[in-house]
Amino acid sequence: MTAQSLRAAAYLNLHYWDLSLKAALAQIELAPSAGFIAGYAVYELNREKEAVELFLHAALNYPHTACILLERKEPKSLCNSEVEDHNLGIEMCRMLPRFFQMQSKQSRKFFKKLGENLTVRALIDEAVECTRSHSHLRAVDAHSNNFKRWHELQSREFAAKKTAEIFKDSFFKA
Repeated sequence: MTAQSLRAAAYLNLHYWDLSLKAALAQIELAPSAGFIAGYAVYELNREKEAVELFLHAALNYPHTACILLERKEPKSLCNSEVEDHNLGIEMCRMLPRFFQMQSKQSRKFFKKLGENLTVRALIDEAVECTRSHSHLRAVDAHSNNFKRWHELQSREFAAKKTAEIFKDSFFKA
């Protein structure tokens, strides 16, 4: 945990959306989990599409954390990286108590819909599967293909592309 990530969480708890977003974006390349905080902050600034992109990017890097934050049933943690991911989700909940207590109904509804979206669910499930397969695949080609897909899923570009597809879904239209 860095000072910048604690600052981003503190600002989110205090409802300083701009400051929270700025602090989260400053570290997102090195710590993609900052996308969760950035996603919440940017939603409160009425930028829904950007909120989905930032949150999705973080979710595909930390699928267990995403399940915890989206109040979705979390898959069982089977390897060390999944346990670390789960622990990050618990830590995020502990870092953001005031935000979650005071979260607007619109925000809560928006992120609930995001967690229920079939595309988002399938992508999170695929990210979990890629993480698990990474340590189990022995065939060079299969391992290489899984590794490439895993890293594609974790990229900001992939999240941006999928966000455009998610917003075509009437699920997010007013």
